[in-house]
Amino acid sequence: YSGAVYPADSTALWNPALDITLILGSGAGGAMAGTDAIVVRHVNSAPVALVAPYNDPTQVFLSPGGSNSFTVGQTALISNCEKASLFKNTDKTGDILAHDGTENFCSTWTAGAANCPTDEQQYGPDSEVAQAQTYAFYIANGTNNVPSLWQATLTGPPAELVEGVENMQIMYGVDSATAVGTNSSGQPNQYLTASAVTTGGLWGRVISVRISLLLSTVNTTGQAGGPTLDANATYLLAGSDAANGVTINPPDDRRRRRVFETTILLRNRGV
Repeated sequence: YSGAVYPADSTALWNPALDITLILGSGAGGAMAGTDAIVVRHVNSAPVALVAPYNDPTQVFLSPGGSNSFTVGQTALISNCEKASLFKNTDKTGDILAHDGTENFCSTWTAGAANCPTDEQQYGPDSEVAQAQTYAFYIANGTNNVPSLWQATLTGPPAELVEGVENMQIMYGVDSATAVGTNSSGQPNQYLTASAVTTGGLWGRVISVRISLLLSTVNTTGQAGGPTLDANATYLLAGSDAANGVTINPPDDRRRRRVFETTILLRNRGV
């Protein structure tokens, strides 16, 4: 999620629009203007195998003790080597998870059901189910009224992770040189903001993610009223030059600053 300057309570100014339920109530005023946010969705690394009869139109049958990993109201993903179905666990009895049409896209997992024209939700002995997890990372004022890196989830309160993180900028490595509809080369040829990726319809071509953080010391250095440290200094985030990155000009407040950057290759996308 990227953009220019936006208040935390105006999700329409985030591009693409940000789900405000992930960030409201954290920090002083929510996500900071001029910073990026990223939402990571995945399943955990402890899937549970299914047992016969595996699933029926409204239930999923887990191996003994498997339900201990799940709670009612939690989102889960059932999958095999060919397909996957995301659902909300609406009830739990023993090692049986339940789902119904009031909380899920498909009214029931059966052929001809509303929104499910084919029987694509039938699973067998090669299937497993795992918790689906969502994490949002963003910049907001912390408990000591200085910018911090925050983490929010769909359950539980937001958590302040690292104090003194002033800005986060994110660029996405895109294979835009290969024609859409053909196999990607697996190598990015340019890095774009989230808004540019959305405009170009290139999310399916994202190969890597470049994340830059601007950190500052919590305490100031030198004497009050004395010369500022690195007066008028600017910092380049998420790019090799000013034209392809984001230049930050922080206040001259006698704090030491440093940029940390990493580029992450997306599994099953890059080579």
